[in-house]
Amino acid sequence: MTRMNRVPFISTIIVVGCALTCLASVHEKLLYRQPIALTRIDQQLFVANRNSGTVSVIDTTTRAVVREVELGARFADIAAIPHSKCLIAIDERSDQAIVVDTTLKTRQRLRVRGTPVNVVVTDSFCSIASLWARRITLIDIDDAQRLKVRATVDLPFAPRHQVLSRDGRTLIVATAFGGYVATIDTRTASLISVRTIEGHNVSGVTLSADGKSVRFAQMKIEKHLPTTREMIAGGYLVGNLVRTVTIDHLSDSGLKMKPVAHWSLESVGLNGNSAGDPGELVSLSNGGMVICLTGVHEVGIRNTRFGELKRIATGAGPTDLVYDTEDSLAFVANRFDDSVSIVDVKGTRVIQTVSLGPKAPMSLSQTGEQLFHDARLSVHNWYSCQSCHPGGHTAGILNDNFSDGTSETPKRVLSLLGTGDTGPWSWNGSMTRLYDQLHRGLETTMKADAKYINDRSVAALSAFVQSLPPPPSLASARGEPVDVKAIERGQKVFGEFRCNRCHKPGFFTTAKMYDVGIHDEMGLKKINPPSLRGVSQRHFLFHDNSARSVRDVISRFEHHDVETIKPQQVDDLISYLMSL
Repeated sequence: MTRMNRVPFISTIIVVGCALTCLASVHEKLLYRQPIALTRIDQQLFVANRNSGTVSVIDTTTRAVVREVELGARFADIAAIPHSKCLIAIDERSDQAIVVDTTLKTRQRLRVRGTPVNVVVTDSFCSIASLWARRITLIDIDDAQRLKVRATVDLPFAPRHQVLSRDGRTLIVATAFGGYVATIDTRTASLISVRTIEGHNVSGVTLSADGKSVRFAQMKIEKHLPTTREMIAGGYLVGNLVRTVTIDHLSDSGLKMKPVAHWSLESVGLNGNSAGDPGELVSLSNGGMVICLTGVHEVGIRNTRFGELKRIATGAGPTDLVYDTEDSLAFVANRFDDSVSIVDVKGTRVIQTVSLGPKAPMSLSQTGEQLFHDARLSVHNWYSCQSCHPGGHTAGILNDNFSDGTSETPKRVLSLLGTGDTGPWSWNGSMTRLYDQLHRGLETTMKADAKYINDRSVAALSAFVQSLPPPPSLASARGEPVDVKAIERGQKVFGEFRCNRCHKPGFFTTAKMYDVGIHDEMGLKKINPPSLRGVSQRHFLFHDNSARSVRDVISRFEHHDVETIKPQQVDDLISYLMSL
């Protein structure tokens, strides 16, 4: 198989006896599974189910589910340890990495900090990406397939997708949200470089066929173009792309945020029928690729480097894939309809779809989650809600949509995490109901077909958005000690300088609009203050991204009449804000 197996982030090892492992098969139960990741050992395909916390086993010879075992709470990834009969399933909700054998008997559970989301594995070590901790953990694997943490590498961004060079010495890590890429030396556990790439929503990373380059499935939005039907339909506003960059180039920059300067691009989708949210992909030996076109429920196959991208329908939300080089088959996990498609790559056709078991009806929020990831809601399938709000958060980009009633005024895309508590909505606070904000977004930003703009769809999207919790602070995600005294002093400063007038403790926002001297291009003066919860997880601040840090807000912009604030007070205030 060409795709490297994967794994996530670890801190304390907990040994759990076999008696605590649930071995009862549940594949005949009525469940809503959400298959999120898969891997293969010999003739068995192992599927990690996000919503049910189960792992399903498919016999690739009979192409039937032979076992399903409840192992966790919310899986993010699963990987086979090469040359062994063991796997590692990553549970992001219960903060565990779970080592199991091929019978799904638990051999080891490991404490995980900071929301583990992705893993790459060799036969001697693995690398685990932790989302909110912004951290990579390198872990040695011994002959008994036991894991021991060797080192951690902190990053300036939240990571998700990773890929290892062929020799395992270089690790490439892509951000979960914006357009950042880091390169790590796995031997020394040191950060070689951090680069920026033009674009966002990197949803798939793989090596090129020759192993010398990395291919990124990503999107790119032109921030100064308005979200008119003409701009969207013509492909001017949004690009769905695969960007190829050499490993040497990614590794040659030092630690500064330098942009990638050399690349090649491949478009995914055509004008009139685009393919929003390109995702996981694998490279074929002849330079072609197989790629999940997640937002349009298809897989794209390019059998040669410059050949036509042929698209075939799969189940809903194809999210992960494994490629069998011997039989030229791709196994595709369809997240939203609990199935795995088996694709004949050379023949460019689905030869079978395997149901993972009886599917429970989706709740209103789960229906909204599926709509949130559906690019067919936009004109000609160019993008979904997920495109600008990956994981419900934000790519941190500017976008000139009409949510504030104006054009030629691009503003930062706000995070949706925790937003259900923090109305009114939009930068000018014009929407007092989340339902109305989402309804207007479908009409003005997505330019959705009328069939999607109905009470059921908007209510479902609203239920999903309201279910999204705010992110944890960076320090709490990393489990780092904090200066309690400094936080207490900062809280007092927060009150003394009346920061709590606009950012009232609790939700750390208010329903009013304020003129704080930050005006947009059309003269909009009064802004509804965004919530400060999880502010440590943001790269840019203010509506125009002009502030690059909380210190920037306080010191350079002197936000909200803080000219008299003292340096020690600034430090204490930052400590307090970073704890939220």
